[in-house]
Amino acid sequence: MSLTVSATGSDRFMTIARALLASLPRTFVAAGDGERGRIVLVEGAEGWIDAALEAIAAGVSGLLVVEPHPVAPRRVLELEVTARVAGTSVRLARQWAGDPAVSALRRASREDDPTTLVDSTAVASPGVGSAQLLVAQIDLVRSAFGGDVRIESLVRAGDGYLASGRRRIGADDAPLLLSGCWSDIGGPRAVARELTFRGRRSVAVGDGTIARASVARVGTAQGDLTLPPINETAYRAALRQLARDLAGAGSATDDLLSYADALTVTADWAGLL
Repeated sequence: MSLTVSATGSDRFMTIARALLASLPRTFVAAGDGERGRIVLVEGAEGWIDAALEAIAAGVSGLLVVEPHPVAPRRVLELEVTARVAGTSVRLARQWAGDPAVSALRRASREDDPTTLVDSTAVASPGVGSAQLLVAQIDLVRSAFGGDVRIESLVRAGDGYLASGRRRIGADDAPLLLSGCWSDIGGPRAVARELTFRGRRSVAVGDGTIARASVARVGTAQGDLTLPPINETAYRAALRQLARDLAGAGSATDDLLSYADALTVTADWAGLL
């Protein structure tokens, strides 16, 4: 059965949405001019919460929010409750946290191998806000390695920032180091690494609109193993997941809860960003 898809946002976003639909199988069909699809793609610019609430009120089955702009965590939780009550599935298309290589690395984790250090470096395109970059980086770390993240210090350093804190999973409490900067060379990209007692894990991700394989590795004292590459963009993967949500029973809003957690981590540091 085909799913009709429409989009709302700027001209640039509409171009991205059309390219996304054109790259997918005929399971996804663009809605007619002036029509609202069963799935609505929402640009994650300022005001995306209100746009999402409006679409839910109109009775859409699923929402895909692309690169959500940071907002107050309570607004995200408000949207989550509204979507859950209405039975609307909501997915967030995030170019780093939503990369298929990240979920593949998460599945390769071992609970019996305590963490000694988690660190991440990220590069954003000029114009991306510092709060948006930090939230995306924390979102990546939590999606790749799990656990609760806490920031204990943050400083602006030149054209970027340095942050430190802790990542906790149960009794496993490890140091966390984050650095972010901006560059118009090479496109947006990020690396997340985890050192453990027995080895290491890492993932390198890039632009969510380009279907190039990200690199995930698992290492031990015997050497590194590169996980099989997945040539899939984060945006396509999110839309496919939304289609699977709609094929099942009930609604899926866990992306919103995870994103609200990432926003809560950075809320106390907004003044320094």
